[in-house]
Amino acid sequence: MQVEVFSPEEIIGRVRNPDRPVSAKVSLWPADEDYFCDCQEKADPCFHVTALVANLKAGVEISTTTASTPSD
Repeated sequence: MQVEVFSPEEIIGRVRNPDRPVSAKVSLWPADEDYFCDCQEKADPCFHVTALVANLKAGVEISTTTASTPSD
């Protein structure tokens, strides 16, 4: 699991699926309680969204490629 953007407005992460060569891209908008995943799964929410949220809530250390901070 890798987080690309982490800010109060938006969290974007990649969640690996061992059956696919490309990680699913998950976008979370905490203030709006909204999310999106590009995996095309029929489940709502898909396991990529639930995995990212569960790991964030559990405080699991997630590698971050770009950490965004709010600008003044």
